[in-house]
Amino acid sequence: MNYQIVTDENLLKDFIDNFLPKTEENEKYYFCLFARKKYCKDVKYVKSDKSQLNRKTADSMRLFWKIKQMECPVGSYRQFQDEQPIPQEALALYINPNPRCVWKATLQGLSVLAKNIETGNKNHNPHQEMMSCIQRSCSRKIWAVFDIDSKDPEMLVKADEALQGHKECRKILETRGGYHVLVKLDTIPDEIKRTWYQKLAAISDVTGDCLIPIPGTFQGQWTPRFLDL
Repeated sequence: MNYQIVTDENLLKDFIDNFLPKTEENEKYYFCLFARKKYCKDVKYVKSDKSQLNRKTADSMRLFWKIKQMECPVGSYRQFQDEQPIPQEALALYINPNPRCVWKATLQGLSVLAKNIETGNKNHNPHQEMMSCIQRSCSRKIWAVFDIDSKDPEMLVKADEALQGHKECRKILETRGGYHVLVKLDTIPDEIKRTWYQKLAAISDVTGDCLIPIPGTFQGQWTPRFLDL
């Protein structure tokens, strides 16, 4: 039996094909599988709220199958200090909806690796160093993400008030614990350009160029999906 990462193939494919921008030259998407303590509070050996299990990059064409490759046999994901397998209910898959620039990451990575050589840090992991550089290297800022850690529908009303009713600018992703408001930056009308970000940030827990749960995938026994409001 394998871990289940994809819960709704149609939702996932629609997200990849119709929401994410197509990757251009030197661009990849960065996505990461976590074990989250808050989704399995009774499991004592999952000690971190966000324990990173696996992270990958892929272009638009390969993203679906790269995600499917994460569905390995149950027990393959472990916290090796005590050899306990990560339970299915702890899993959550996230992606950055803005493409990452691998060329920018290469230049940044050269500096990071050179620093390790300079300091004699022989215990560093060059693969993980480069993956972190990719994560930090935004290519195009297409979406601004606002994480609202509440299921109160009034928060969505406040989000639309912050955008002064310009609903065409945003998409609402319902997650297990709340909502992610994703605002498409090139659609912001001039009359709200000075105010919208601060107003949305005031009702959000996390903002900016950050990770979101992937629609159609497993998030602690929940499947994230966009709302049609």
